[in-house]
Amino acid sequence: MKKTLCLLFMLLSNAYIFAQGVEIDSIFYTFSTSDHTANVTSGKEYSGDITIPEIVTYNSRTFKVTSIGKTAFAGCTGLTSITIPNSVTSIGNEAFRGCTGLTSITIPNSIRGIYDYVFSGCTGLTSVTLPNSVRTIWNHAFEGCIGLTSFTIPNSVKSIGQYAFSRCTGLTSITIPNSVTEIGSDAFYGCTGLKSITTPNFMTEMGGSAFWGTSPNDVYINILDFEKNNVSLNGNNYHYIYEGKEIKGAFTIPDSVTSIGKRAFYGCMELTSITIPNSVKSIEDYAFYKCNNISTIVSLMPTPPSDYSRQTHTKIEHLFSSEMFYGTLYVPVGSLSAYRENSCWNQFYDIIEGIPDDIDKIFTLSVGASNGGNLSFLGKTVEGGTTSMTVESGSNVTLSIIPNEGYRVVSLVINGNDVTADMVDDKYTIEDINEDTSVVATFRLKSLIETKMDTNDDGEVNSADVVRIYNYIINGE
Repeated sequence: MKKTLCLLFMLLSNAYIFAQGVEIDSIFYTFSTSDHTANVTSGKEYSGDITIPEIVTYNSRTFKVTSIGKTAFAGCTGLTSITIPNSVTSIGNEAFRGCTGLTSITIPNSIRGIYDYVFSGCTGLTSVTLPNSVRTIWNHAFEGCIGLTSFTIPNSVKSIGQYAFSRCTGLTSITIPNSVTEIGSDAFYGCTGLKSITTPNFMTEMGGSAFWGTSPNDVYINILDFEKNNVSLNGNNYHYIYEGKEIKGAFTIPDSVTSIGKRAFYGCMELTSITIPNSVKSIEDYAFYKCNNISTIVSLMPTPPSDYSRQTHTKIEHLFSSEMFYGTLYVPVGSLSAYRENSCWNQFYDIIEGIPDDIDKIFTLSVGASNGGNLSFLGKTVEGGTTSMTVESGSNVTLSIIPNEGYRVVSLVINGNDVTADMVDDKYTIEDINEDTSVVATFRLKSLIETKMDTNDDGEVNSADVVRIYNYIINGE
């Protein structure tokens, strides 16, 4: 019994040592007996130059060093260099966070991703070499590395996470390869020294404020040169480039764009006109804020996007600057009421239906009808009142004029001309409208005499009725 208890105690003690970490040659490790691997872990204040071996021996057993654990070297300000072997396949979150004395690092080609906060706050870091094996640079990975003046992102990288390089104030240029399809929000936030940015030609999403705080006068971003669908435009305080040209004056957003994100065109003071395609389904906070020189907005969206922010779950209050409301908003024909009822868009002083280049091809059709009947056209019915709508040049509009029982049509007048006699089966078609057009239908209650004398029920007392009465009296017909 005592031997059994002793053996059990030894096994438990051995497992405990393996789990808690063992110091070998000034480096702490934990071990896995199942696959004979070792993980570098925290255990002391590391300093100086550290070389991690590929193989480590403990209790006469060999273990392959395959990982650097979470916070393994975090806060080790005296660490000046680290050599990582190719056997290491993962570096945990915050592994080197706050290692201010670390000046350079080379990542082995066995690493697939740079995880969250791995080098965050490494202010002394001036050189980083990433291999072509890295696919993702995760959130906050190099945040606050103010000593970096340049950084090469390999062609293997497909995505850059949120705040990945934020507050890297020493960066003066960055080239993002075409392999990158996603850039997270605030990825380069506060990189105030950044003067040159080259972005991918093909990208599906750039997060909000991705380059917020960079130099607005010198940074040129080819953010709109996309060829994929479902693109979301985000960012602010920089010049856009499209097809090699800086965006100034009038600009039309490409049809590939489906959403305009937070601060997408914030502060683009050299824009004077913007056209939003029908492909856009959502627009978020501050998208056109401080674009104070835009005097013309052409929206091709039949229904304006909701004034609701998916990010803040609140009403959007600053989609446009107040100075922009003195400009002109052009909306699709038939969409005026939708824009007038939307709290983001109804503040424009002038909202006009139609596209500016074709505005002379849009005309107003005003239709009125007196009591006693109705006038129907283009899905609308007017009775005892007047309504107006816009129609395109060259339109044909068919009017149906129907008197109520006991009433008759007195006249149908179009632009001052009586066309009553030209009605066919209570209908009249206005062909090729090329001017503002007014239509008035007048109805009158039939008198008793008119009712009795209108023997053929054509709505009028005329010679045909007299002939019929004569034939009845004389011939009994």
